[in-house]
Amino acid sequence: MKAEQIMTRDPRTVTPNQTVAEAVKVMTNEDCGVVPVVRSDRELQVVGVVTDRDIALRACNENGPGPSATVSSVMTSNVFCVNPGDDLARVREVMESAGVRRVPVVDDNQQLLGIISMKDVAENTGDKEVGGTDSRILEQKPNN
Repeated sequence: MKAEQIMTRDPRTVTPNQTVAEAVKVMTNEDCGVVPVVRSDRELQVVGVVTDRDIALRACNENGPGPSATVSSVMTSNVFCVNPGDDLARVREVMESAGVRRVPVVDDNQQLLGIISMKDVAENTGDKEVGGTDSRILEQKPNN
């Protein structure tokens, strides 16, 4: 099975200049904990991700800038991505090595096509190894 077969296509995105409050609204409306950050509304090149953890630890902590801060000030910019043709073993490998539970799916120009969560992998494979992968990820400091 390939990444493109299980990815959530065309996920909602934010741009670096949008506010944390706008990212939270996307998370609320989409019932998700991560939003891909793209260069602009027209150029879907992935430049980062903003996670609920990023918001809690960087924006809304005691000394944080709060919900009016820009996404670029709190996002994770070191993003690990997969390609649509990557098999699920590669997807799990990227998640494990990066210590993340979600990965954007991008084309060769880093243009966003979709996103895959650990839940997507589990639901689409029935692979008992997914649970082991997730527990190995949980042992690491998560980025998203």
